[in-house]
Amino acid sequence: MANRLAGAPSASYWGIVKKTFKDRFLVAVVLMGGLFLAIQYLPDIGFFCVLQILIIISLLEFYKLFQGTKTPPYQILGLIMSLLISASFLFDAVTLEMVLFSSLFLAAAFPLVFLKRAETLAPFANAIALTLLGPLFVNFTLNHVYLLRLEKGAVYVYFLGIIIICGDTAAYFVGKFWGKHLLAPKASPRKTWEGTFGGFVFAGLGALFVQQVLIPDILLWKAVVVAVLVHVFAQIGDLLESLFKRAAGRKDSSNILAGHGGFLDRIDSFVLAAPFFYFILKIIRLN
Repeated sequence: MANRLAGAPSASYWGIVKKTFKDRFLVAVVLMGGLFLAIQYLPDIGFFCVLQILIIISLLEFYKLFQGTKTPPYQILGLIMSLLISASFLFDAVTLEMVLFSSLFLAAAFPLVFLKRAETLAPFANAIALTLLGPLFVNFTLNHVYLLRLEKGAVYVYFLGIIIICGDTAAYFVGKFWGKHLLAPKASPRKTWEGTFGGFVFAGLGALFVQQVLIPDILLWKAVVVAVLVHVFAQIGDLLESLFKRAAGRKDSSNILAGHGGFLDRIDSFVLAAPFFYFILKIIRLN
């Protein structure tokens, strides 16, 4: 009788919720376990290759968001640019300046070679802008995780991951149960100021855990300040990806990960936070 009362969720509803949570949990365990093994045990080139697979999948999901629009990006051109950017992180002889020039040249040469009809020129500007944006948004940013592991060690990749996971998880649950004031309704109808502040608190607690357990020689106050700043960049990256999805009329970047959407949905908090964390560690010492 209780389930028949007005407003009471049905047994089937709770069954769906339970299954969704189970799917999300299992996928999260597999992903985090796989990433831990890659970060901890693979040689540098092996970790680089795993990261490139994640980047390429995420880039293809980014392009897929706009495939149904009037200005779909040029995927092959974008993948070539992406590989060039990755090469600049792996080989000293391939500089980022060379890659940017090569990408600009390819973007200029592409319409001269492949666009034959006048009507295809109208959407060219928007399409080439999306094509160029994809590798910058996904590839250039995430490759800083490789630099972070290469120059600072795996423990600092864990530091970054713990900050983001703690902040994002707290922001989700605090916003879900106590959130009332929307943070950026045009980008995300669910993110709230309450959730964001909860994310700040737990990002700081994540830094406390790192300082106590993983990197005891760093100063706690510096670790907490860096964690809060990293959480700011993580939230902006998340909101930026949400804007892309809303512009394309999509809820998730894909459905490849049960209960989680796509790979792009899982790494969006890292796209701005990873470079920022890497750069700030180059500027200041935490100990």
